[in-house]
Amino acid sequence: MSTLLHDDSAIEQSTPEEFLENYRRSQEQYRQRGFTPVQLFAVVRESSKYHSQNEIAREQGYFPIPVTIQPSLDSFVVKGGPGGQYRLEDVDIFVEYGGEWVQITFENPRGNSRRGTRQLRGKRVMGGA
Repeated sequence: MSTLLHDDSAIEQSTPEEFLENYRRSQEQYRQRGFTPVQLFAVVRESSKYHSQNEIAREQGYFPIPVTIQPSLDSFVVKGGPGGQYRLEDVDIFVEYGGEWVQITFENPRGNSRRGTRQLRGKRVMGGA
């Protein structure tokens, strides 16, 4: 049995179903506190073997790829897009804020994700008109 620390409390986990139920309950608690959900978008990194799925998403009319982050028992926590699921190390995650795209995950030289924020200025990473 493992312990997940979330929202300053320890939630005991014993099955995937209990894990997901606790996750859903915590999301509802955030909504009740007035937090607004944010739509996340992904662009598959050139270094990923799934990179060709960016073009599939463009052809299907949804690029950048709208995604969610969901708990998973494997490393495929990014859900959505042509592939259905991705690892964080395969994608860059963006949000739209104040009419600007803000990247919230980055690839470091070792190929791992590092989290941080920086605003993209003068660079159209999303393509399109």
